[in-house]
Amino acid sequence: GKKICSQDNKKIYEYNRFWNYMYLDSFYITPDYFQMYRDAIQSFNARFIQAYPSSLCLLARLYSMAQKEAPKFQNIYLSSENVYPEQIEMIERVFRPDHIYNQYGHSEKVLLGLQMLDGKALGIMPQYGFLELIDEGGAVIRKESELGEIVGTSLSKVFPFIRYKTGDMTSYSMEKTEDYMRYWQKINYIEGRLHEFIHTKDKRKVSICTVGGAHIKELNSVLDMQYEQFKEGELILNVVENPRQTLSEEDKKTIQRKYEDLFEKQIQCQIKTVSTIERTGRGKKVMLVQHIV
Repeated sequence: GKKICSQDNKKIYEYNRFWNYMYLDSFYITPDYFQMYRDAIQSFNARFIQAYPSSLCLLARLYSMAQKEAPKFQNIYLSSENVYPEQIEMIERVFRPDHIYNQYGHSEKVLLGLQMLDGKALGIMPQYGFLELIDEGGAVIRKESELGEIVGTSLSKVFPFIRYKTGDMTSYSMEKTEDYMRYWQKINYIEGRLHEFIHTKDKRKVSICTVGGAHIKELNSVLDMQYEQFKEGELILNVVENPRQTLSEEDKKTIQRKYEDLFEKQIQCQIKTVSTIERTGRGKKVMLVQHIV
């Protein structure tokens, strides 16, 4: 999320000698700048990388499209955004890490979740904050696998003892571990925020975690994508095309059909070509722009 590059200054990285960090700008990961990112990463020869999942997935896609071998990282640390299964698949395939670790937290310092060393669940650090899951009526959920909103009571000096509704949806995990996390509460991957659910014609709310756009092969050639919804039962798929391999009209019809089949005809899909996917001020990507309140 660190802004480094600009129209006047074309440098896409910054080096911190004290920490021995190389910061790469998240805002310019495009085909035009790809070689600059590749050269910077290769010259630094890092074994570890920490990144927004969406930024690292986009970089992995550029390596794949350019048919260039990506560096192999020992450990990859993902944080500050929801992580989706198709992103993990792309990152693992391209960068071939020994381990991928996911971290969950908030700017408000409410809760801190760390991925289990021997599993996929997130362990919530008890010294940091107290976790609850609540249903739509506000009742506390006790059962495993029941989806609910994360509520955290922070033990920090920032939000001390405030019972804070995060808007993030998940369920308790039944995974177990024998390491230092064995007494921590475990949750599954974050399913998304309350506004990151697609509204279908038959009044269902479907998490974008379950969509899995990476499994639609016609989308393998696009540089970036984002979902947008204005009306119940209608979904817009904003795609940034690869100028060297644009989508044909037949490709677009196939993508539309596959999404509509995925939602059992309860969604009408429209493909919209855009020049770029807007990031937030901190360089994060919003996977679903939901206009339905």
